Parts: sequence; structure tokens; C-alpha cells
Amino acid sequence: MNLVRYYAAKVLAVLRTELLIARRAERPEAGVVVIPGSVRSGPVLFDFSNPALVHLGDQLFHVPLAEHLAARGIEVFVDTPSLKQTFAAVGAKVGAPGTPPLLVLSKKDAAPECTSRFPESTFLGIHYGLLKTEEQIALAIARITLAELRKLGVGAGSTSEVPYQMDLRVAQPEQPTWLAKVRALEPGKGLIAWNGYLGSGHFAGQRRKGELEEKVRELRGAGYRIVHLGSAGEKSADRASYPFVDLDLRGEIPPDEAVPFMALPEVVGVLSFDTFLTHAATVANKKIWVVMRRKGNAQQFRQRFVPFVPGKEHLLVWFV
Repeated sequence: MNLVRYYAAKVLAVLRTELLIARRAERPEAGVVVIPGSVRSGPVLFDFSNPALVHLGDQLFHVPLAEHLAARGIEVFVDTPSLKQTFAAVGAKVGAPGTPPLLVLSKKDAAPECTSRFPESTFLGIHYGLLKTEEQIALAIARITLAELRKLGVGAGSTSEVPYQMDLRVAQPEQPTWLAKVRALEPGKGLIAWNGYLGSGHFAGQRRKGELEEKVRELRGAGYRIVHLGSAGEKSADRASYPFVDLDLRGEIPPDEAVPFMALPEVVGVLSFDTFLTHAATVANKKIWVVMRRKGNAQQFRQRFVPFVPGKEHLLVWFV
């Protein structure tokens, strides 16, 4: 993704959102906006159709809630271009519904797009960084959404019933080319997935890449094998060499196969910035070595996002 276009789109989305919510939105708590609709029944839609606004890691934060709603017989759709198998594995339907949803859930800055697509539906937007809560983010999303559904007349249980352990039951894809390469690698003390790329927070994170690479060299020296992950675009734009990498799988594992990769018994965990792969390792119950992209709010990020669900705090083994 071109960073200039990315940040320009973010700024435009923020401006459009603020103009919209100033006219129409309710604010039940800090970081939450609700734009009421006229629909009184229908499915729940998680609208992640714009990946520039709702990143892959953001989408994973909603997996426990999707599983909870589907298990209670509530029709839940997830419109995502990249994590179709992940959400289907917990009982959600993939894509947009054919009828107007009762509730559309997304990031706050997606309000203009979502209300344009579904003008009759109630929109619920959350700005994670503005929430005044100490809850982990998956719990906060569930609490806020369940409360809004109750206001709309849908009883969907409580946050204590949400399955934060996320037993995804994601099947391994059939004979992916990357799997044979993993199996051929002598595992040493185990495989650690390493990724040093950033989309959001790129400029702040660049100042901390040295800490990340220092740690990956340390782990390689301790006998772990390093698997380099990232997109094909990140690989083509990266002219650096990484002599400590044992297997380069950049561009070979699509997002929907990240959790199955992490779930392999050979994989011990992930070393990364606080990005999608960190959250995929959380889903798969693997260890996390993480460098926060911004030092200033590191403690808040650790409390809310790493890990992003309650009950998995033991997975975090290194945090700076």
C-alpha cells in the first residue's frame, strides 16, 4: 500500500466522519458513535469491506463476538475481502446480506461508507484509541455491541458468555506450497514467524526496527528457526538482506492462512510489531514477542491489544 495514499485516505475518512456524526450521531460513551436507523429486524453485519479503514488485526478482534452471535442463532454476516475462512469457521456468513441489516458494526471512520451502503440500518462505530476503558479490546467490542443490540430489541447474552478462547476449527488449506517448505525445514527448537513491516504507524515504528532485528538475531542464536512473513508487495519493496532468516515465505501465505500457519505444531510463536500476525498468533495460542510501534502509549496497547482477549495473557513472553 502506498503510504501517502493510505494516510490521505485516512485523513479524508476522518473529516467525512466528523461532519456526518456532528449531524446525526449519538455518543453513548467515549470512542463510540451510533447513527440510528429505521430497520427493526434483520441480520447483524460486520462491515470490513474497506481494508484501509479496518485492518486485518482489527477484524480478528471481532472473531469472538461473531462466534457468540452465531451460536445464539443470530444471523451474522461479515463483509471481508481477506478473512472469509476465518469468520466462516465460527459460523458467520461471508459477504453482505441481501436485506438491510438491523445493525452495521465497523470502525468509527467507516461511518460515511457504511451509512451510504445501508442508509436504513443502525450504524455502530468504534474508535479503539478513544475508548475510556481498561478492558481488552475484544471484550470492549462485545460489551458495546451487545448493549446496542439490546436497545434494538435483540437479547444476545452477556460478555461473560463470549468465547474468547476462539477454538476456530480452521482446517489447513489443501496442500499449500508453503506447507511443504515448512515441513522440509529442520525445526531446531521450533519455528518463529518474524515480520518487521508496518502499515499504520509506519513512521513511528521505523525508529524501533533495530530492537526487533536485535531480538530476532538473539532468538536465532538460541536455536530457533526464523520464518520471514509478509506480503508480496512488502517483499518486492524491501531491498535489505536478512542472513538470520531460515525460510522466506513473504507473499506465499495469504491472510486467511495465517492462523492455520501459526497453528502448526512446529511454530512456537511470532516476533513482530503489534500487527495482524501478533493477533493471529494469539488466536492460535502461540507465544508472542512484540515491539510496540509507539513507546508513548505502549502500556495502554499492552493492556488492551496484546493479547486482545482475556485469558491469554500468558502468551506474551517479551514486550518492549
